[in-house]
Amino acid sequence: MSAASARPPTATKESLLDRMQIQDIIIGYYAELGSGDHNFGEYFLDDSVFLLNGLKYEGRDAIEALYASFDDISDNMSRGRFRMLLTNLQIDVNGDTATASMIWTGVMNEDLKGAPKLQEQGREYDTLVKRNGVWYFQERVVVADSGLPDMFDDSYKDAEPSEE
Repeated sequence: MSAASARPPTATKESLLDRMQIQDIIIGYYAELGSGDHNFGEYFLDDSVFLLNGLKYEGRDAIEALYASFDDISDNMSRGRFRMLLTNLQIDVNGDTATASMIWTGVMNEDLKGAPKLQEQGREYDTLVKRNGVWYFQERVVVADSGLPDMFDDSYKDAEPSEE
């Protein structure tokens, strides 16, 4: 939706179903974070691109390798339950392509007695495509606004997709 457009386009049954499917894959994707039992590659196409805090990963294999490296990091952080909250989700469907944007907030619950702690927060901008009736990420741009892991100190870039 362009900035000049005050109202979103009129929803159809098909576009609502597409929006629901996209929302389901985004929620499913984030539900797998920190689980140690995941297959993030199934959400991407062979030629997908993932831009993460200024680093660029091209192709499903590179994206899967990135998440495998995170497993080693998350093993050291297992001191409670980590949850990701997704807010301000906006999904715009245009046929077999779509865009999605949201704010994500990582919350750590260290124990039942303590208050939850905000661990990290940032933004995400996605481009998705539908192939054979299934939605996939074509491009993901994830940008931290707080709680940036040390591994991104040298690469961090505060950018939206159009600023790449």
